Amino acid sequence: MRIRRRTLKYYWIYRYENIIFTASNADFDAIMTETEQLQQEIRDYSLVGEESGLSVERGLANATWYTSPVPKEKMRELQVRRNGPAIWDTLLWFGLIFGSAFLVIWLWGTWWFLLPYFVYTVLYATTSDSRWHESSHGTAFKSGWMNNTLYEIASFMVFRQSIVWRWSHTRHHSDTLVRGRDPEIAAPRPPDIRKIILNMFALGQVGNIGRCQQTFDNEQIGFFTGLQHGYQTEIGVWR
Repeated sequence: MRIRRRTLKYYWIYRYENIIFTASNADFDAIMTETEQLQQEIRDYSLVGEESGLSVERGLANATWYTSPVPKEKMRELQVRRNGPAIWDTLLWFGLIFGSAFLVIWLWGTWWFLLPYFVYTVLYATTSDSRWHESSHGTAFKSGWMNNTLYEIASFMVFRQSIVWRWSHTRHHSDTLVRGRDPEIAAPRPPDIRKIILNMFALGQVGNIGRCQQTFDNEQIGFFTGLQHGYQTEIGVWR
């Protein structure tokens, strides 16, 4: 909202999506009434609000989604997993990360350190997200313990709490982009530009560094489908 003074009058300009209102000081109350009505029309994206219940009533929660007409035999063939390629990929990945980190230290004090530093930051901050995603689904390795190990490491690298995000991401795939059900909608309407920019650099998750969460809020309790080892539910609070 911007204020401009012209001939002792205030002109208020309020923009909501494609609607622009302009008025003098005398019309300010009417403008604020319109503004409040528009704000009421902004949907609730929280998992404990009215939209969550409406999504369930409308059959959008846990709905039957379209599936590709691929024969089951062919699908099983495509889903075969092996440890070998994933182990080689992971060793190569960590080798490049530690190798570039070594070069950064070795070249420190000269402008040449920027080259390996660029490689290090790209490998650390971007490719770790894809490893996090695939190991979360258990599709990177054939062995479950290997997937879980890589998942915990990658969760630390992308500043995500492993238990919370495992269940959050499961709900995301069950109710993708369903308002009030999907906890991972990146750009709600109206979009939070500041939050989107911060998330591009994973800065929105920095607060999770070094924090071991012992309690969960109501939204997080909503997408947990079962008790996790070491946690008990007590008076509606997870501990």
